[in-house]
Amino acid sequence: MSALSSLIAITGHYFHPNDPEVSGWLGPHSRREAAISVRSLILRLGKELTTEATSELVKLQDVPLLVAWRSSIANVLADQTRQRRELAFKYPSVDQVLETLNRGRPANATDLQALVSSHLHSLRAELQDGPTDGWKAMWNVDRYARPTTPRPENDCRDRLPDHLRPRLLPVGVTAEPEGHYAEDKRADIKAIIGHMNLPIEIKRHYHADLWTAPREQLQKLYARDPGTAGRGIYLVLWFGNATFRVPTPPDGIDLPPTHFELESALQKMLPPSAVESIEIIVIDCAKRKQGGKGSKATRRLKRQR
Repeated sequence: MSALSSLIAITGHYFHPNDPEVSGWLGPHSRREAAISVRSLILRLGKELTTEATSELVKLQDVPLLVAWRSSIANVLADQTRQRRELAFKYPSVDQVLETLNRGRPANATDLQALVSSHLHSLRAELQDGPTDGWKAMWNVDRYARPTTPRPENDCRDRLPDHLRPRLLPVGVTAEPEGHYAEDKRADIKAIIGHMNLPIEIKRHYHADLWTAPREQLQKLYARDPGTAGRGIYLVLWFGNATFRVPTPPDGIDLPPTHFELESALQKMLPPSAVESIEIIVIDCAKRKQGGKGSKATRRLKRQR
Protein backbone atom coordinates (compact mmCIF):
# COMPACT_ATOMS: atom_id res chain seq x y z
CA MET A 1 0.00 0.00 0.00
CA SER A 2 2.85 2.38 0.81
CA ALA A 3 4.36 1.64 -2.64
CA LEU A 4 1.13 2.77 -4.34
CA SER A 5 1.04 5.88 -2.17
CA SER A 6 4.68 6.66 -3.03
CA LEU A 7 3.94 6.28 -6.74
CA ILE A 8 1.07 8.76 -6.45
CA ALA A 9 3.31 11.22 -4.60
CA ILE A 10 6.06 10.99 -7.23
CA THR A 11 3.92 11.15 -10.37
CA GLY A 12 1.43 13.63 -8.92
CA HIS A 13 4.28 16.06 -8.32
CA TYR A 14 5.13 16.17 -12.03
CA PHE A 15 1.68 15.83 -13.61
CA HIS A 16 -1.27 17.98 -12.56
CA PRO A 17 -4.99 17.49 -13.30
CA ASN A 18 -5.18 20.74 -15.29
CA ASP A 19 -1.74 20.94 -16.84
CA PRO A 20 -1.53 23.46 -19.72
CA GLU A 21 -0.85 21.99 -23.13
CA VAL A 22 2.84 22.48 -23.84
CA SER A 23 5.10 21.18 -26.56
CA GLY A 24 8.34 19.32 -25.94
CA TRP A 25 9.60 15.79 -25.55
CA LEU A 26 6.49 15.03 -23.51
CA GLY A 27 3.69 16.47 -25.62
CA PRO A 28 0.20 17.60 -24.52
CA HIS A 29 -1.35 14.21 -25.30
CA SER A 30 1.24 12.40 -23.16
CA ARG A 31 0.83 14.83 -20.27
CA ARG A 32 -2.92 14.37 -20.37
CA GLU A 33 -2.54 10.59 -20.29
CA ALA A 34 -0.09 10.89 -17.38
CA ALA A 35 -2.60 12.98 -15.39
CA ILE A 36 -5.29 10.39 -16.09
CA SER A 37 -2.92 7.70 -14.80
CA VAL A 38 -2.33 9.65 -11.56
CA ARG A 39 -6.08 9.99 -11.09
CA SER A 40 -6.48 6.23 -11.67
CA LEU A 41 -3.86 5.49 -9.01
CA ILE A 42 -5.71 7.68 -6.50
CA LEU A 43 -8.98 5.92 -7.31
CA ARG A 44 -7.28 2.55 -6.97
CA LEU A 45 -6.04 3.47 -3.50
CA GLY A 46 -9.55 4.64 -2.63
CA LYS A 47 -11.01 1.26 -3.55
CA GLU A 48 -8.85 -0.45 -0.92
CA LEU A 49 -11.24 -0.36 2.04
CA THR A 50 -8.59 -0.81 4.71
CA THR A 51 -7.25 1.25 7.59
CA GLU A 52 -3.85 1.38 5.91
CA ALA A 53 -5.30 2.75 2.66
CA THR A 54 -7.25 5.43 4.53
CA SER A 55 -4.11 6.41 6.45
CA GLU A 56 -2.15 6.74 3.17
CA LEU A 57 -4.84 8.95 1.61
CA VAL A 58 -4.87 11.20 4.68
CA LYS A 59 -1.07 11.54 4.43
CA LEU A 60 -1.25 12.34 0.70
CA GLN A 61 -3.68 15.18 1.43
CA ASP A 62 -0.94 16.90 3.40
CA VAL A 63 1.89 16.53 0.87
CA PRO A 64 2.71 20.11 -0.26
CA LEU A 65 3.78 18.96 -3.73
CA LEU A 66 0.35 17.39 -4.30
CA VAL A 67 -1.66 20.55 -3.66
CA ALA A 68 -3.09 20.37 -7.21
CA TRP A 69 -4.53 16.92 -6.40
CA ARG A 70 -5.76 17.77 -2.90
CA SER A 71 -9.40 18.16 -3.94
CA SER A 72 -9.39 14.85 -5.84
CA ILE A 73 -7.75 13.03 -2.92
CA ALA A 74 -10.24 14.55 -0.44
CA ASN A 75 -13.21 13.39 -2.54
CA VAL A 76 -11.82 9.87 -2.85
CA LEU A 77 -11.08 9.78 0.89
CA ALA A 78 -14.61 10.90 1.74
CA ASP A 79 -16.11 8.20 -0.48
CA GLN A 80 -13.76 5.55 0.93
CA THR A 81 -14.60 6.56 4.50
CA ARG A 82 -18.32 6.32 3.75
CA GLN A 83 -17.93 2.83 2.26
CA ARG A 84 -15.83 1.63 5.19
CA ARG A 85 -18.41 2.98 7.61
CA GLU A 86 -21.19 1.17 5.76
CA LEU A 87 -19.23 -2.10 5.80
CA ALA A 88 -18.48 -1.77 9.51
CA PHE A 89 -22.05 -0.82 10.40
CA LYS A 90 -23.94 -3.64 12.06
CA TYR A 91 -27.70 -3.39 11.84
CA PRO A 92 -29.15 -3.88 15.30
CA SER A 93 -31.70 -6.55 16.09
CA VAL A 94 -35.28 -5.62 17.00
CA ASP A 95 -34.46 -6.14 20.68
CA GLN A 96 -31.40 -3.90 20.40
CA VAL A 97 -33.45 -1.17 18.71
CA LEU A 98 -36.07 -1.27 21.46
CA GLU A 99 -33.38 -1.24 24.14
CA THR A 100 -31.66 1.77 22.55
CA LEU A 101 -34.94 3.65 22.16
CA ASN A 102 -35.55 3.10 25.87
CA ARG A 103 -32.16 4.62 26.73
CA GLY A 104 -30.64 1.16 26.81
CA ARG A 105 -27.28 -0.14 25.62
CA PRO A 106 -26.04 1.29 22.31
CA ALA A 107 -26.23 -1.23 19.48
CA ASN A 108 -23.40 0.20 17.35
CA ALA A 109 -20.79 2.98 17.24
CA THR A 110 -23.35 5.46 15.89
CA ASP A 111 -25.60 4.84 18.90
CA LEU A 112 -22.63 5.15 21.25
CA GLN A 113 -21.70 8.55 19.82
CA ALA A 114 -25.31 9.75 20.00
CA LEU A 115 -25.59 8.57 23.62
CA VAL A 116 -22.36 10.24 24.78
CA SER A 117 -23.18 13.40 22.80
CA SER A 118 -26.60 13.64 24.44
CA HIS A 119 -25.07 13.44 27.92
CA LEU A 120 -22.34 15.94 27.03
CA HIS A 121 -24.97 18.43 25.86
CA SER A 122 -26.86 17.94 29.13
CA LEU A 123 -23.62 18.37 31.06
CA ARG A 124 -22.86 21.52 29.07
CA ALA A 125 -26.21 23.02 30.09
CA GLU A 126 -25.53 22.19 33.75
CA LEU A 127 -22.00 23.61 33.75
CA GLN A 128 -23.02 26.78 31.92
CA ASP A 129 -26.32 27.57 33.61
CA GLY A 130 -26.81 25.22 36.56
CA PRO A 131 -27.43 26.52 40.10
CA THR A 132 -24.06 25.20 41.38
CA ASP A 133 -21.90 27.26 38.96
CA GLY A 134 -20.35 24.09 37.60
CA TRP A 135 -18.16 26.08 35.20
CA LYS A 136 -16.03 27.15 38.17
CA ALA A 137 -14.74 23.58 38.46
CA MET A 138 -12.64 24.33 35.37
CA TRP A 139 -10.91 27.27 37.12
CA ASN A 140 -8.36 27.72 39.86
CA VAL A 141 -9.89 29.94 42.55
CA ASP A 142 -8.57 32.23 45.26
CA ARG A 143 -9.42 32.00 48.95
CA TYR A 144 -12.69 33.82 48.27
CA ALA A 145 -13.69 31.17 45.66
CA ARG A 146 -13.20 33.69 42.86
CA PRO A 147 -11.91 32.19 39.58
CA THR A 148 -8.37 33.24 38.75
CA THR A 149 -6.83 31.11 36.00
CA PRO A 150 -8.08 28.12 33.99
CA ARG A 151 -7.08 24.73 35.31
CA PRO A 152 -4.57 22.72 33.25
CA GLU A 153 -6.12 20.67 30.47
CA ASN A 154 -5.30 17.41 32.25
CA ASP A 155 -7.22 18.55 35.34
CA CYS A 156 -10.23 19.48 33.21
CA ARG A 157 -10.00 16.16 31.43
CA ASP A 158 -9.95 14.23 34.71
CA ARG A 159 -13.05 16.06 35.99
CA LEU A 160 -15.25 15.36 32.97
CA PRO A 161 -15.26 11.54 33.30
CA ASP A 162 -16.45 11.99 36.88
CA HIS A 163 -19.51 13.77 35.46
CA LEU A 164 -20.03 11.26 32.65
CA ARG A 165 -19.65 7.96 34.54
CA PRO A 166 -22.90 8.16 36.56
CA ARG A 167 -24.80 8.88 33.33
CA LEU A 168 -23.18 6.14 31.25
CA LEU A 169 -22.62 3.26 33.67
CA PRO A 170 -26.34 2.38 33.97
CA VAL A 171 -26.28 1.31 30.29
CA GLY A 172 -22.90 -0.43 30.55
CA VAL A 173 -20.67 2.30 29.09
CA THR A 174 -17.44 3.22 30.87
CA ALA A 175 -15.57 6.52 30.47
CA GLU A 176 -11.80 6.30 30.91
CA PRO A 177 -9.32 9.20 30.96
CA GLU A 178 -6.30 8.82 28.69
CA GLY A 179 -7.78 6.03 26.58
CA HIS A 180 -5.10 4.03 24.74
CA TYR A 181 -5.01 3.81 20.94
CA ALA A 182 -2.56 2.54 18.30
CA GLU A 183 1.08 3.69 18.29
CA ASP A 184 0.87 4.42 22.02
CA LYS A 185 -1.42 7.42 21.42
CA ARG A 186 -3.98 8.44 24.02
CA ALA A 187 -7.30 10.23 23.68
CA ASP A 188 -8.34 12.45 26.58
CA ILE A 189 -11.44 10.32 27.23
CA LYS A 190 -12.42 6.94 25.81
CA ALA A 191 -16.03 5.77 26.15
CA ILE A 192 -16.18 1.96 25.93
CA ILE A 193 -18.83 -0.73 25.70
CA GLY A 194 -18.05 -4.20 24.40
CA HIS A 195 -16.03 -4.04 21.17
CA MET A 196 -17.07 -0.41 20.54
CA ASN A 197 -15.37 2.75 21.73
CA LEU A 198 -15.59 6.51 21.21
CA PRO A 199 -12.59 8.87 21.53
CA ILE A 200 -13.11 12.34 22.99
CA GLU A 201 -10.36 14.91 22.49
CA ILE A 202 -10.40 17.98 24.80
CA LYS A 203 -8.76 21.34 24.22
CA ARG A 204 -8.92 24.74 25.92
CA HIS A 205 -9.97 27.34 23.36
CA TYR A 206 -6.54 29.00 23.29
CA HIS A 207 -4.52 25.80 22.72
CA ALA A 208 -2.00 26.14 19.88
CA ASP A 209 -3.45 23.04 18.15
CA LEU A 210 -7.08 24.14 18.45
CA TRP A 211 -7.69 24.24 14.69
CA THR A 212 -5.72 21.14 13.69
CA ALA A 213 -6.61 18.70 16.49
CA PRO A 214 -9.94 17.45 15.01
CA ARG A 215 -8.13 16.14 11.96
CA GLU A 216 -4.53 15.56 13.08
CA GLN A 217 -5.37 13.93 16.42
CA LEU A 218 -8.98 12.83 16.60
CA GLN A 219 -9.49 11.63 13.02
CA LYS A 220 -5.96 10.47 12.13
CA LEU A 221 -4.85 8.89 15.40
CA TYR A 222 -7.95 7.77 17.32
CA ALA A 223 -10.98 7.44 15.05
CA ARG A 224 -9.10 5.06 12.76
CA ASP A 225 -9.49 2.38 15.45
CA PRO A 226 -11.93 -0.26 14.10
CA GLY A 227 -14.05 -0.05 17.25
CA THR A 228 -14.88 3.61 16.60
CA ALA A 229 -16.29 3.17 13.07
CA GLY A 230 -14.53 6.47 12.35
CA ARG A 231 -16.46 8.40 14.99
CA GLY A 232 -15.30 10.80 17.70
CA ILE A 233 -16.12 13.97 19.64
CA TYR A 234 -14.00 17.13 19.82
CA LEU A 235 -14.74 18.98 23.05
CA VAL A 236 -13.49 22.55 23.51
CA LEU A 237 -13.59 24.51 26.77
CA TRP A 238 -14.17 28.24 26.23
CA PHE A 239 -12.67 30.47 28.94
CA GLY A 240 -13.47 33.84 27.37
CA ASN A 241 -11.72 35.69 24.60
CA ALA A 242 -10.76 38.82 26.57
CA THR A 243 -7.58 37.44 28.13
CA PHE A 244 -7.13 34.09 26.43
CA ARG A 245 -7.05 34.70 22.70
CA VAL A 246 -8.12 32.16 20.11
CA PRO A 247 -5.15 31.16 17.92
CA THR A 248 -5.14 32.66 14.45
CA PRO A 249 -7.54 30.61 12.33
CA PRO A 250 -6.71 29.21 8.89
CA ASP A 251 -7.34 31.28 5.77
CA GLY A 252 -11.02 31.79 5.05
CA ILE A 253 -12.09 31.50 8.71
CA ASP A 254 -12.89 34.63 10.72
CA LEU A 255 -11.57 34.93 14.27
CA PRO A 256 -14.52 33.79 16.43
CA PRO A 257 -15.42 36.28 19.21
CA THR A 258 -17.73 33.87 21.13
CA HIS A 259 -18.04 30.18 21.86
CA PHE A 260 -21.01 29.95 19.47
CA GLU A 261 -18.94 31.23 16.56
CA LEU A 262 -16.02 29.00 17.56
CA GLU A 263 -18.19 25.89 17.42
CA SER A 264 -19.48 26.90 13.98
CA ALA A 265 -15.96 27.69 12.70
CA LEU A 266 -14.59 24.34 13.89
CA GLN A 267 -17.44 22.53 12.14
CA LYS A 268 -16.56 24.33 8.90
CA MET A 269 -12.95 23.19 9.29
CA LEU A 270 -13.83 19.49 9.26
CA PRO A 271 -12.68 17.66 6.11
CA PRO A 272 -15.46 16.07 4.00
CA SER A 273 -14.54 12.62 5.32
CA ALA A 274 -15.27 13.72 8.91
CA VAL A 275 -18.38 15.90 8.59
CA GLU A 276 -20.78 13.09 9.49
CA SER A 277 -18.56 11.27 11.97
CA ILE A 278 -16.74 13.89 14.07
CA GLU A 279 -18.88 16.03 16.36
CA ILE A 280 -17.83 19.42 17.72
CA ILE A 281 -19.02 20.58 21.17
CA VAL A 282 -17.88 23.84 22.81
CA ILE A 283 -18.66 24.41 26.50
CA ASP A 284 -18.80 28.01 27.80
CA CYS A 285 -16.66 28.17 30.96
CA ALA A 286 -16.00 31.92 30.79
CA LYS A 287 -16.12 33.98 33.99
CA ARG A 288 -19.57 35.29 34.88
CA LYS A 289 -20.45 38.60 36.42
CA GLN A 290 -21.56 38.28 40.02
CA GLY A 291 -25.08 36.85 39.95
CA GLY A 292 -25.01 36.36 36.18
CA LYS A 293 -25.88 33.16 34.37
CA GLY A 294 -23.76 32.33 31.36
CA SER A 295 -21.27 34.47 29.51
CA LYS A 296 -22.34 37.62 27.68
CA ALA A 297 -22.82 35.65 24.46
CA THR A 298 -24.93 33.00 26.19
CA ARG A 299 -27.15 35.61 27.87
CA ARG A 300 -27.54 37.50 24.58
CA LEU A 301 -28.71 34.34 22.80
CA LYS A 302 -31.29 33.66 25.52
CA ARG A 303 -32.70 37.18 25.16
CA GLN A 304 -33.01 36.65 21.40
CA ARG A 305 -34.98 33.46 22.00
